[in-house]
Amino acid sequence: MVKRSKCFFLSSSTTQVFLIFTIGLLMRIIWVVSAPDNLSWDEPTFDELAHNLLVMRRLAFSHGAYMTAVPNEPTSFEEPLYPLCLATVYLLFGDGNYLMARIISALLSAVTGVIFYWIALQLFGRSAALVAGCFIAVYPPLVYFTGLLMSETLFIFLESLVIALAYLSVRGPSVKINVALGITFALACLTRSVLLGFLPVFLAWMWSAILDKENVRKTIAITGISALLTIAPWTLRNFLVHREFG
Repeated sequence: MVKRSKCFFLSSSTTQVFLIFTIGLLMRIIWVVSAPDNLSWDEPTFDELAHNLLVMRRLAFSHGAYMTAVPNEPTSFEEPLYPLCLATVYLLFGDGNYLMARIISALLSAVTGVIFYWIALQLFGRSAALVAGCFIAVYPPLVYFTGLLMSETLFIFLESLVIALAYLSVRGPSVKINVALGITFALACLTRSVLLGFLPVFLAWMWSAILDKENVRKTIAITGISALLTIAPWTLRNFLVHREFG
């Protein structure tokens, strides 16, 4: 039987955590520093939305885009969280500071490796955790995406955090953990909305997996309500802008 500890820093090897984080961060920093400074793929879209959040104080395109957006008018074409995060980086470090945005992305991705290490440690033991953490640290697509101003890195980080919090919740539910889980799940949805359709499935899984059956309804309710309340401002904003929910 795998021995599980309630405390991350007591249950894991500090050396292994440091190794995974350091390897992951170094690989990503080397990549983002050497990556071309020009924008490609969907990067111009996120860059423009972040810039306009600073200039116009709204999520909008400066021109007609994707046959849906009206120039300089609020749009919901992209989910709001990543443009908001990118705009925050621009506000703190200068508009168009792509390098700093990519360095922060590298940090998030390196932390993701540590989170996966912890998840594997709880489920399968130290050896499997080391393999999982090192795999995430050096996995080429994850390294590559840190060099792009796109939402993938943030989304994967939030997804890994959802898994970690879900594990804690089903093992021993608490109000704080369940609220954090609901909020984190919602933030992931606000990064990539495709995840929202999985919320009922996710809650159904929690219902079946939670060990404390006496408080299962409370746990599901707190998690679901926290998620919906976090998403609600974006839903209300879209209704006011488009006169329809979405």
